[in-house]
Amino acid sequence: MLCSDVILAMQLKRLMVLRLGILLCLLLLLRSQLGISFFDYVRDRISQLGIIPSLSTIIREKSALYPLGLSWQLERGVRGDLS
Repeated sequence: MLCSDVILAMQLKRLMVLRLGILLCLLLLLRSQLGISFFDYVRDRISQLGIIPSLSTIIREKSALYPLGLSWQLERGVRGDLS
């Protein structure tokens, strides 16, 4: 293997580990907000049972219960001109 191949392989491995870590943190955080067991969700996805809806469906349903409207958007003229 060339040195550049080793560096590329290390970067790809680091990226995969980072993406897995982000996914795990996201699922653990969402568990507390959405009331889903992390392990039940992963088991449902791996076994392809489909008993638990997808995260996007759950988030969409929960967000309909607590609409934030436009409260998350920056006001015009704040932190730069958005016009």
